[in-house]
Amino acid sequence: MVWALLALVLAASLAALPLAAADSQCYRFGPRVDCGYAGMTQEECEGKGCCWAPAEFEGAPHVDLPWCFKANAGDSKYQADELDWGEDGSVSGALKLYKSTQSELGPDVQSLKLAAEPLTDSILRIKLTDAASKRWEVPPWLFRTSLLPGGGGGPDASQPARGAAAKPNQAGVHATAGHADASTTTSGTSSSQQNSQQFKLHLNEAPFGMEVSRLGGTGATVFNTTGTRLVYKDQYLELSTWVAPSTLLFGAGERASHTLRLERNGMPRALWNHDLGPTFLEQNMYSSHPYILALEEDGSAWGMLLLNANAMDVVPTEDRLSWRVTGGVLDVFLLMGPTPLDVLDQLTQVVGRPALMPYWTLGWHQCKYGYKSVWEVEAVVANYSAAGLPLETIWTDIDHMDGWRDFTFHPENYPLPEMQRFVEQLHQNDQRWVPIVDPGIKVDPGYAPYDEGSKADIWMKGVDGKPYLGWVWAGATHFPDFFLPRARDYFTRLLKEHRGLVPWDGIWIDMDEVSNFCTGDICQLRSDAATTHDGTLSVAQLHDDPPWVCHLDCWEASDINDTQRAWLNPPYAISNSLSRLPLGFKSMSVLATHHDGSVEYNTHNLYGLSECLTTHDAVKEVTGKRPFVLSRSSFTGTGSYAGHWTGDNSATWDQLAQSIPGVLNIGLWGIPFAGADICGFQGDTTPELCARWVSLGAFYPFSRSHSDLHSSYQELYRWPEVAAAGKRALGMRYKLLPYLYTAVHAAAATGAPIMRPVWFNFPQDRHTHHIDRQFMVGDALLVSPVLEQGADTVEAYFPPGTWHSLWEDGETIDAGKDGKTVKLEAPLGEIPLHMLGGKALLMHSQPGLTTADTKRSPLVAVVALPAVLEGNLPDGYTLPLLGAEEGQQSISWTMYNDGGEEPEAGTSHCNFLTLTATFERAADGRHSGEVLLQFGSPSHLRSGSAGGKCEPVADAEAAAASELEWPALGGVRVLGWRVPANGAAVELVQRSNACELAVTERLALPTSAATAGSEGLHIDLASLNLQLKCGLPCRHTMFGLFGRQKRERTEGTLAAPAPLRPEAELGGRGLDGQQQAVWGSSSKRRRADESNAAAAAAAAAAAAAAAPTECESDADALPFSCPPYDNPLFEGDDSEDEFGGCGILSPDWGSAWSCDTKESGLPAVGAADCCASSQEFEDFTCTPPGANSGSLLDGFMAALHSTRALCSLTALEKLDMHPVGAEEFSSLEATCAGMLVLCRRAGLTADECTSDCLVLTLLWLLQSTGSQYVAGLDYNLTLLLHMHPDRHALLKDKVMRANMVQLQLQLLQRCGWRVVLRDGEEVQAALRELNTHPSFPELCHFVSECARTSAVPLGTHGHSPEAAAAAAAQQAAQQAAQQRQQQRPACSHASAQTCASGSYSTRGALRPSNRR
Repeated sequence: MVWALLALVLAASLAALPLAAADSQCYRFGPRVDCGYAGMTQEECEGKGCCWAPAEFEGAPHVDLPWCFKANAGDSKYQADELDWGEDGSVSGALKLYKSTQSELGPDVQSLKLAAEPLTDSILRIKLTDAASKRWEVPPWLFRTSLLPGGGGGPDASQPARGAAAKPNQAGVHATAGHADASTTTSGTSSSQQNSQQFKLHLNEAPFGMEVSRLGGTGATVFNTTGTRLVYKDQYLELSTWVAPSTLLFGAGERASHTLRLERNGMPRALWNHDLGPTFLEQNMYSSHPYILALEEDGSAWGMLLLNANAMDVVPTEDRLSWRVTGGVLDVFLLMGPTPLDVLDQLTQVVGRPALMPYWTLGWHQCKYGYKSVWEVEAVVANYSAAGLPLETIWTDIDHMDGWRDFTFHPENYPLPEMQRFVEQLHQNDQRWVPIVDPGIKVDPGYAPYDEGSKADIWMKGVDGKPYLGWVWAGATHFPDFFLPRARDYFTRLLKEHRGLVPWDGIWIDMDEVSNFCTGDICQLRSDAATTHDGTLSVAQLHDDPPWVCHLDCWEASDINDTQRAWLNPPYAISNSLSRLPLGFKSMSVLATHHDGSVEYNTHNLYGLSECLTTHDAVKEVTGKRPFVLSRSSFTGTGSYAGHWTGDNSATWDQLAQSIPGVLNIGLWGIPFAGADICGFQGDTTPELCARWVSLGAFYPFSRSHSDLHSSYQELYRWPEVAAAGKRALGMRYKLLPYLYTAVHAAAATGAPIMRPVWFNFPQDRHTHHIDRQFMVGDALLVSPVLEQGADTVEAYFPPGTWHSLWEDGETIDAGKDGKTVKLEAPLGEIPLHMLGGKALLMHSQPGLTTADTKRSPLVAVVALPAVLEGNLPDGYTLPLLGAEEGQQSISWTMYNDGGEEPEAGTSHCNFLTLTATFERAADGRHSGEVLLQFGSPSHLRSGSAGGKCEPVADAEAAAASELEWPALGGVRVLGWRVPANGAAVELVQRSNACELAVTERLALPTSAATAGSEGLHIDLASLNLQLKCGLPCRHTMFGLFGRQKRERTEGTLAAPAPLRPEAELGGRGLDGQQQAVWGSSSKRRRADESNAAAAAAAAAAAAAAAPTECESDADALPFSCPPYDNPLFEGDDSEDEFGGCGILSPDWGSAWSCDTKESGLPAVGAADCCASSQEFEDFTCTPPGANSGSLLDGFMAALHSTRALCSLTALEKLDMHPVGAEEFSSLEATCAGMLVLCRRAGLTADECTSDCLVLTLLWLLQSTGSQYVAGLDYNLTLLLHMHPDRHALLKDKVMRANMVQLQLQLLQRCGWRVVLRDGEEVQAALRELNTHPSFPELCHFVSECARTSAVPLGTHGHSPEAAAAAAAQQAAQQAAQQRQQQRPACSHASAQTCASGSYSTRGALRPSNRR
């Protein structure tokens, strides 16, 4: 095999240190089983026929591994048999062992069961189990996901996956028979992968191997075991995959390190939860995450999760990644990416979405082990307030307990009445209290939690069948079995009773690895020892008799069976603490059992996860609010229940720097809420170190200062320089709370880390791949901290783009197209914080001392320009630096908001505020801008209302959420705009229906309100008191900012609202209404604003009329519309549906939009209109000037006037489902431009550009993903027919279907199957070209009106006489129905929903239906 040969070559090149001579069975990075004795020489080792290699790994600390070890490179081979490929793309079969290796690791499993299953289009599960006997597997109920059978399926599991698709529904199979060593292959893929599946699985039958590669693009292989050995023994499982040397690997935590990435030096990384802090580099710590994220050199990413909780080593070498596991099964989840964000999305689909943390957790937290009394804690809180420093939450360590017993209060130092008074005062000040809870319950008869637990029999059992006895802070303790339902109920009762005494706000779990100060299988109390300390020992007493020293008599079990003996001494010893410590060291014995019979040997790493699940659900039940839990131990999936911090660090500069990769790693595991103890836990900090640490820690997701009993006090107010640094950095954190909380919400929806590596946002920039001394918060903010003592500058790398300082210094970094390293000034108390150009956010104008206080502060819209706008023309206007071409640029961001503690995330319009900034560069090089604020997420704004129709919005959920408090809008800040603005105004706009916005009031601002300078443009709106309020989702706020005078345009008169002020007073509205933006979000709003306003006036007048007493049904009105499918364009080919497509509606659907051009004032388009007033439904016959010139543009426009093209565009316009646009916004004009781009790619001439060609390009835009065209031909024809009025005739036309298939293949071949629009400039150029054609604006208006009125457009050609006749007849029926309706009482807008028919009429205007 080529791969095998390559592996040997690479292994040889890596072996700088000698191996046993000429022995190919020796691999220095393989599993080492001791073959010698201490002091053995190389000659003696090799003389025994053993392998010799020093256990030295480049850049790693000392690792205790044998230098003389048994041969470890022998092949272990299985052969696939009876492979069965399923129709859903899965494969199952049996594997038979035919070559064994390393008998010293135990006997091999002779027969394996293979099951491979695509869970989504981007997640493949491959599982290898013992075919003869059941083995331990991780219980799926621990994970809050519906993707795993038996998973918790909690509310987070319902979060939609980014780009998730259903399982493939067919399989294409190719198999070749053969025998062992014949290297036969079987491959299976899904035919539906043409639509979405991202991978292909290839199996090598003999010797068995697996290869998974990407579909499309380069077809790169991401997982390949071919040529590596597969070892499957009772207590040793080995699986390896080849990994390119240039690939960077992340994960396999928890460990402390100088680097974020895993050094591929062959050092085994142990995964076994262990009470060890980050001061010990590269050792296994509190958590285990058997998960790897791989970042390729080209920026693509993939992930691998091994769902196994047993002790294991993860071994990354220069050519491969190996997993060595001591039990369980091989249950692999391959996450195909291809972006880092996709990988996190896929990981959290499998193990559960992260928990949505309460809003208050984003504040500043203060804690110390060693606060002597409640009065001292109260003084700390008061001192923070007196110093003007924010403090959200005060935490108490075990000091507050009575004898360090859980759920108690020290009667002298923390008396219950004083604690109740203190916490009540905290809550009155909008502050919080979080106590610590350890899992160990003190053995103390008369202590209620012990008595109740013993009575309920909920303790973990020792090998002797008695409750397992350990020793922790409280002394002799038992440990609850959180696998046991009644134990979870027990713990919930304790938390409820405890909160009934003092209402805590969250729970801090410590010691849940589980930690134990003793080591032994069986322990008992010493006859002369007390069961506990009283919890009030002095520091001197603690030094002489520390409680972390075991005070029990413990021993190893002897009367045990061979299986138990093997658990105590497994044949392969993982690199526990880099020294192969026994698995039971300072923890619960591996022989301890749960009530279901499972042993700690298998479940140890899951103890913390099971306690987090229990505590999360208990806190939610007890408080009725969104739970907050912080846990020291974690396993994959913990993010669904808790946050995590890096643990007991030290107050050193090294630990300051290492905290960045530590917190970043936690985010990459799917636990976005993470932090480190700021200023250091152990040892005495210094003012300089603490000032630098708080500047950095202010941007951790979880920001808390915590220190040890033996460490000095380090509250921020104790040093002037630290207080100043805290005020500045935390002040910025609090102002950024809307941005941070939105990132928390996004993390709960997609798994996206809040604090993330720079490469996470810029994976294709190779300069970012090794950065772990800077990081990003969300996708917009870059943090570059000073990490060295005495330094006042920092070398910072800026990825490509323009970066604006978020401080008021006006600093801008132009990193160009290739990125740039810059030395930044950063004196003590300062931290560089830059915002990427092309991004926007909302932040508070002023920070408060609590999150609640800050949340009431006005919002400021901040927009960072993609370039700097500076310099002056002779007349004082701006230079053209926003872009080289005339046109528009749009920047958008959506803020999430809720009450902060509701159990579930909000989903209504009122929970979202979308900011869209649009900047326009005119032909004369001058600029103008507009910022629009709208309630609703992009999906809300895109769909408008259910069904996507332009109907009045009736969102009951939004109305219920209308009490949600939003602050005022205080201003606008445009970073990079450095030239004076000659005018500014605010417009309040009202959504009259789901598609249109109308100006209700304009407010002029004084010239002094808009100031510009090096720090950007500031528009102060404080004087207007613009309170944001979402009574209904149609309530919007917008304002304009300008760099030039607006050209005159006609204003329509609006009924009801305040009179409009003359445009001259306002200095213009800012955007040219005749220009439509390719990526603009406001094209429809501007189009509606510029249209004739008579219809809006009539509608407003009718809405103000008194409600009628009776409303009759209008069932005989049959307007044109599309059926109310959830997604009409993607329905199956229901050819028997009489009323499918854009044909005539069934009366059962009720009336939809209709119109009367005589009274509505709708403008005619071309020779006729979609709502023609005569009985004859005339064609749209606007002939493009110069149609005979032979240019592609004229041919394109001629084909665009056909019924086939117009009907397709109308269907998309009606549903607002245009496929071309950016930032989740799109437009009719941009879609037409995209169609023109594809026609050019196919090299069409004017004569070849037919209506069929145009519709096909439109379908490609709807159905193309990735780098190539993937839609099926028959599927596209179905879409075509659903959008055409002659659907029934076309269905029967087999010749047409055949011709369309042939035409589609020809066009795809001519354009090289390139139908994805990746270049916005290409589309913008096409749009500019279309705007030069006189008939294009007219055609767009015609399509918009037909979509608005749900009428069928009939173009110049491409329809049958029958369709035209049916349209005319339908129009006549519609007008007759309107005449009859005029005889009846009209329903007002307010009473429309109570009408018997569900519809109402406004004379001479639009008639909506409540049918969505």
